[in-house]
Amino acid sequence: MKKESIDSLIIDLKDRLNTGFLHPDFDGVAISCKKLLISMGYKVIDPVKKVFNVKSIDDLIAFFYAYLDYKHPELAGTHRNLKKDRAIAKRFLEGRMEVGSLNKELALDECAQIIKTIFDREADFNFTIPLSFEIFGQQAAGWITRKAVELMNEGREAQQKKIIEEIQERHTKEYLKEHGEESLGFDIDELLRKMEKEKD
Repeated sequence: MKKESIDSLIIDLKDRLNTGFLHPDFDGVAISCKKLLISMGYKVIDPVKKVFNVKSIDDLIAFFYAYLDYKHPELAGTHRNLKKDRAIAKRFLEGRMEVGSLNKELALDECAQIIKTIFDREADFNFTIPLSFEIFGQQAAGWITRKAVELMNEGREAQQKKIIEEIQERHTKEYLKEHGEESLGFDIDELLRKMEKEKD
């Protein structure tokens, strides 16, 4: 990407901001900056996409208790200390912002993903006490958040692997349809059979 392209984007952005009524094209600037950084040899990671509609600490607490009431109806209506939960949620959020270098919006979303993972994969945690919001506020319970993040990462990796495999399979089928198996120089069916045997 040429420097002139970046310069024109900056001029356009300034013009839009100065008019007061034209919406700035931040997405266009981000895409161009990403291309520039890659061309200069930088590694660029795309931003995390939001999954949940959690906009505040109170939303996060409500999200937790909604899951708790659904998964453990026997604990529904148990005493809840909102003041204490808010203090815990604030530290939980700040911790995720710091560790992940995330803004507040994305950190809230990640906290919600951690909560969902804990409830969805509860058996993996082997809890010996009933769940409460306090699991996010004790130093000794930091392992819970770490394990949830580890499980989330495993899930993301498995999903990415599946997507890559589907893309590869689609391209292979398209290639074979256009060029035929003989263009590969080997018997694809035999190769697949060997690969299956190696898995076993």
